Amino acid sequence: EQPGEGFIVIIRDISERKNTEKALQESDEKYRYLFKNSPAYNIIWELETFQIKEVNQAVLERYGYSEEEWKHMNAFQYRPTEDHEKIRNFANEMLQSDLKIIQNTWRHLTKQGDEIWMEITSHKIIYEGRPAILSLANDVTHQRKAAFELQEKKEQLKLFIDHSPAALAMLDTNMCYLETNKRWITDYGLHGQQIIGKSHYEIFPEIPPRWKAI
Repeated sequence: EQPGEGFIVIIRDISERKNTEKALQESDEKYRYLFKNSPAYNIIWELETFQIKEVNQAVLERYGYSEEEWKHMNAFQYRPTEDHEKIRNFANEMLQSDLKIIQNTWRHLTKQGDEIWMEITSHKIIYEGRPAILSLANDVTHQRKAAFELQEKKEQLKLFIDHSPAALAMLDTNMCYLETNKRWITDYGLHGQQIIGKSHYEIFPEIPPRWKAI
């Protein structure tokens, strides 16, 4: 330092930048908390490599894989083999189109090999600079199984009705036809008529009021 010389000091207010950085950090922490603790099943995977990037606690508990195992997995490993081509087509569609959100129902597999059904809303996002999918899933396995069982019971009932030697008809409480068998159609001369959904009294208008009352 020489006599008569001094320092030039440049002061820049970085309060706004610091506030922005703090807000970003707080926002990221909130996102992390919500992602990890969401009751939905959340998985992030890359569209180009299919690699799993993140999963939340609900996924860890439902699928049975550890967090470390998920880090080395891809989007094919928890899906049935016959669905692999579908997921490839899905990824290609998301990469090539302007679609941001798609809803589908997919079959998944747990580590134990159990098949589960997931109703998934897939969001196309940018994760660490690369296109990715954030999937938010709802487990509908119970509903799907119940629907399949109901359909099986309906088919069994229809087989029973169709092959019964007696004339059978099933009607609702308004006397509208739900099911009939071939014998009913034959015995009452109803060939060529569509009677399902119609009132019994429309098909047989001659029925007297006393029988209607009964």
